[in-house]
Formats: sequence, C-alpha cells, structure tokens
Amino acid sequence: MRSDIDHTEAVYIHKQLAALAESVGIIISPTACGTGFRIGVDYVMTAKHVVDQIIKATPIVLTQGTRPSEELRLRNTDVYIDFSHERNGQQGDGNHRFTFEPDIIYANDSLDTVILKLKPNRKNYPPPVINFTQLSEQTHQGYFIGHPRADIKRTDRYKRVMLTPHDIIAAKIWSQHQAGVDGFIGIDNPGRVLLHCSFGKGASGAPGFWMCPNDGQAYVVMMLVRGYPDWYYDEKHPAAMKVGVPSNHLVEQGVPMESIFKDLKENAYHLWEEIFCFV
Repeated sequence: MRSDIDHTEAVYIHKQLAALAESVGIIISPTACGTGFRIGVDYVMTAKHVVDQIIKATPIVLTQGTRPSEELRLRNTDVYIDFSHERNGQQGDGNHRFTFEPDIIYANDSLDTVILKLKPNRKNYPPPVINFTQLSEQTHQGYFIGHPRADIKRTDRYKRVMLTPHDIIAAKIWSQHQAGVDGFIGIDNPGRVLLHCSFGKGASGAPGFWMCPNDGQAYVVMMLVRGYPDWYYDEKHPAAMKVGVPSNHLVEQGVPMESIFKDLKENAYHLWEEIFCFV
C-alpha cells in the first residue's frame, strides 16, 4: 500500500454535499445558462453576467398593462432554474423547475452578483443555504456545486492560489503570444479571490462551500464568477488554441461572500437580514 498517497475523505463530507446539492440548480434560457443557489425565503443568487447574457438575448414577453423593459425578459417562461438536473439524459422532472419574477431584486457589477426572486409556486422551493462564513487561511480549500458546461449537477474541489505581480505579468505575456490578446484583464481585482478548480463555462454562480471540521457543517464562503484566460472559455476561439495550456495559467476567480454580505447590509438591509439572518 502506498503510504505517500491519500485520496480518502470523511463520509460526512459527501453526505453534506449531497444535502446541499438540493439548493443548487441550473439556470436555463434559450441562449445562455449558468448556476444559481437558493437563499432567503424565495430568492436565487447567481453571477450577474449570467443574467446579463439572458437579458441580452431573450425575447421580451409582455402582459397586458406592462411596458417594455429589459428586465421583463426574465418573465419569459423559457427562462427558469431547475434543481433536479442530476443524471445524464434527464432534464429534470418539472417538479423542481421554477420561473422568475421580472424585477431584479439586487445587482452589483463590481461583485458580479445578482439576486432574483422566484415566482410564487404551489410546489415547495428547495431549501435555502443558511450557513455563511468569511474566507480565511482556514477556509482555503473546499468544494463547488454547479453545472459546468450546462451539464448535470457536479461537485468540484477548489484550492485558493496566490499570484504575485510577476506571475500575472508572465501570464499576460504568454496570453498575448498564444492568442494575441490579454486574457487576464481583471485578474488583479482586489475584491476577488483566485483559485484552482475543474469547473468551466456554465458554472458561473456556483456556491463554494467550506466544511468545518469542528461542527461538521458546510458554510458558503464564495461564489464562482469567471475563469482566466477569458478566451479559453469563449466558444468563438478555436479549440486547437486551447490545447496544451499550462495548468498554472488556468485560474478561476470567485467573489467572497463577506463582500456580498457587507454590500447588502449597507445598501439593502432588509434583504441582508432575510438572507443572512434567515432561520
């Protein structure tokens, strides 16, 4: 037996992730998709750029007495979140699919975060996540739950990384040589956290969980928002360009939950109270 390799994990971690997965769903629209997760009484949090793409490309559906509005695109019944897409060839059973109210409850461009409200529904919503904590040295490793490449619901390990200014310059130079563009714009955003994980396009909005060894509970510490170099995740760039990309140049970026926590408390107190003080 190899004593220098240990891929074992405590069973309670898998039980926790399985339970938490009920609160994570795939956001579907005719032209875009992403990941979202349940918070508060009837809200979903996701990456703002996911919703921006949906609004940009989805037809407006008007009802009598309403005026044209970009946000009304969310009223389209082809835009929804499905919490049950978990097996290949199975798009969900319909009982865990919910549409959105047309108004965006909260949006922050700098945090790439948006909160949407679910339409009232006779079916029960999946449970919200209620445990949050801040990033620290202790929480540098954890798990994402999401829908990479619009695929079935998956888990993925993450590990925080620290890039020096020299690392970033080297990555930008390499990107210019490889693709002719700087694919790392915004990577040094001080309000974001850098990490390595396997999730790619479609997983934006996935919650990042840290498992506390003391109480055995999972806490949301971040939300996945993008990956670098950006052209690597852009379907317009040829696949051949993406072969052999050095692993140290593939970096993902998340927004810490404490940043969202702080902004909501300062600018949307009642929403902050409902989400972070929800019992």
